[in-house]
Amino acid sequence: MNLNILDIGFILSNDLDWYARDGQKIAHFASGGTDLLPKSVVNDRLGWEEICTYFDEQESNPIEIEVCEDNLPYFNNEQEKSRYLSSFIVMAHKGLYSYDIDFKENNYKLIAYPKYEVPTVAKQSILSKLPCIKLTTIIEGFMIIVA
Repeated sequence: MNLNILDIGFILSNDLDWYARDGQKIAHFASGGTDLLPKSVVNDRLGWEEICTYFDEQESNPIEIEVCEDNLPYFNNEQEKSRYLSSFIVMAHKGLYSYDIDFKENNYKLIAYPKYEVPTVAKQSILSKLPCIKLTTIIEGFMIIVA
């Protein structure tokens, strides 16, 4: 038994954050308790924990961000919407493109992102552990293709 692999029970019972990059753009993803994760994340629990800790500890920046209103689920009130958006907005203020799982389409949709290109500076040791992906612009959001 390899203890460095994320257990499927753990994956399916938690809304896991994971990170990837497309060149210098870094993206944050919330799994929503699905198993839609790159194998490189699943197979390296210690690396995943290190990356999550690194981005959790990064400071937010006073930068303008955008919220993709068309990609949001339905909310009964503004309080629900605000609570849902809070973590995605925090990630966007860190210069990350922040995605949530779309349960209907079984893929990720862009929720919040920096309005202007912000150079995200990350340690080389962290960048080298991030899965490389291709972010393709589609109308208001992005679609992820895990390489």
